[in-house]
Amino acid sequence: MENQSKFCPHCGTENKAEATFCANCGQSMTINQADNKEPETKEKRPVNKKMIGIIGAIVAVILIVGGIFAYINAQPKSILGSVKVNFSGYNSQGTASISGNYEKKEIEIIGKKVGMSSSEIKSLENGNLNANLPYLTKNSPSKLQKFAKYVEDTRINLSQSQNLSNGQKVTLKITTTLKDNPIKQETKKYTVKSLEKATTYTIETALKENPVTFTGFNHFGSVKFDDDEFTVNNDDSDSAPADLTNGERVTVQLSENYISGQKDNGKILSGSATKTLTVSGLTNSPKISNLNDLLTQEDTVVRADNESTTGDFGTTYTVTRLDSYFVGTNVSEWGDTSDDENGEFSVVTIYKVVSHFNDDTDTSNDTTGYDTYGYTGLTLTDGKVDVSRLTDDNKYEGGSSSSEQAAVDQLKSDYSSATKLD
Repeated sequence: MENQSKFCPHCGTENKAEATFCANCGQSMTINQADNKEPETKEKRPVNKKMIGIIGAIVAVILIVGGIFAYINAQPKSILGSVKVNFSGYNSQGTASISGNYEKKEIEIIGKKVGMSSSEIKSLENGNLNANLPYLTKNSPSKLQKFAKYVEDTRINLSQSQNLSNGQKVTLKITTTLKDNPIKQETKKYTVKSLEKATTYTIETALKENPVTFTGFNHFGSVKFDDDEFTVNNDDSDSAPADLTNGERVTVQLSENYISGQKDNGKILSGSATKTLTVSGLTNSPKISNLNDLLTQEDTVVRADNESTTGDFGTTYTVTRLDSYFVGTNVSEWGDTSDDENGEFSVVTIYKVVSHFNDDTDTSNDTTGYDTYGYTGLTLTDGKVDVSRLTDDNKYEGGSSSSEQAAVDQLKSDYSSATKLD
């Protein structure tokens, strides 16, 4: 019979049948009643793979969210919500302006970008940013220099800000050139609205309200107009025309300042800003009811200048008044005209003055001259010249000619439209 063996109930090692203790573990080979149970094995706690997955997912989400937040935080920030576009004025010539607290938003964003503290940002928000930028750029620490760099790089502009009409579109653009500028580049379209209704006018209506008129005398006329409203010329000159003649044509033009001022008041020019007018209403010569009084006073002036003296070596003057002429402006000794006082005129008379030396019995040796005398700066009141108010400042003395015709020719050379008075 083969030798029998048995296994250790503790470690399972094969032992001889008669062994009392296990040759391997030394435990009793006898199985007690209490040990009739199967040997217990210590259970290992199973690993919860689902929990590990959840934890890993949470960590991944945190990392992703953190990354996204960091990415978003590094992106340029918008100031568009703090910008307002305002429309004002009249339709077809309205204006657009930018307002809002975008500047404070801009300071906050750029300030954080360059690492400023809250107090530094607040200080800049309370000051005049544009006025301080040059100072910051030259004299402040590097972060303020960076701050100034970003502010100067940020531009906020409208595609159009003048001559706007209701319903028109304008575009607001926020632009930068620096790649790391923290201000976001954006555009937004706005519709023009709430502009008041404008009215129109023409140069004809302007002339009715403030007429351009002609004054003075024919060939010597002048034009009266409001130089804040009009310019008037009859050639390429910028100055107003003078010595006008009935039938002559002049060009009237609304001034740029007037047109601009009317636009500000909601009035828009319709049609041309210029109009051609024909000179009219200038008097050929005045009807001086007391002309004889004026000429008598002239005679007195002439005789005083040519007063005879007695004695053998004296000179006797014979003064004879010849023709008198109307000149529709103020004459001068040099043939100039003065238009400082519109409507003033002159009366010039040619006098024959014969000089005779008392000690010479031969009258053929007498000297004869034709002198021009007169008064300038004359005006009419009820058809009369106030002779009593004339002074030396009104006196005119021209040259002497060899003949009456020569004197007349000289007068007409200086004043071509001199008119003979009856």
